[in-house]
Amino acid sequence: MQGITGVLTLSRPLTDDEYYYLGALAINKRMRRKRPLVQMMIDQGELDDPHRNEVNLPLGMDGCFFVGNKGEHFDEFDASVFNKEAPPRGCPGSWVSWVPNPNNRSQMILSGKKEQHAGRWAKFLVTKLLSKHWGISANGVVTYSQVNKGLINTQLTIIKGSTVIITGERKRVTPADQFR
Repeated sequence: MQGITGVLTLSRPLTDDEYYYLGALAINKRMRRKRPLVQMMIDQGELDDPHRNEVNLPLGMDGCFFVGNKGEHFDEFDASVFNKEAPPRGCPGSWVSWVPNPNNRSQMILSGKKEQHAGRWAKFLVTKLLSKHWGISANGVVTYSQVNKGLINTQLTIIKGSTVIITGERKRVTPADQFR
């Protein structure tokens, strides 16, 4: 009785630059950064952030839109990182739960990373990025359920246009639930 399902259908196909940026966002760890220091390091050539620049995004709060991480797993930290274990304020977690569908640029699919945050990441992507900066709305439903310490945690996220509704439920596991 554990699992997650969901697809986000976008109002238009992603451009090449948007597609590559969202791919970079998904593989780069979100770390809380000192935004003025990030900009200074970019200006001085110490950091590179070409995908973000191509789609004309700001750095965002605590560098939430920065995708210029280095390292084998894109999680290496530098002098601009204020806290490598905390995501930027407003981000649901350190790893994005969604990636563009390589077979259909009008869809976002689950990435396989930290999917328990998928509903909150859907909300972040739709309200803070897609709709706000690129004029893209989305439709979709994300369901997540997990059994933990005798409780069933269920979250339902409904996305319609640029509106996102997240609901949750928590209940005790019953014998009948174990056979679903």
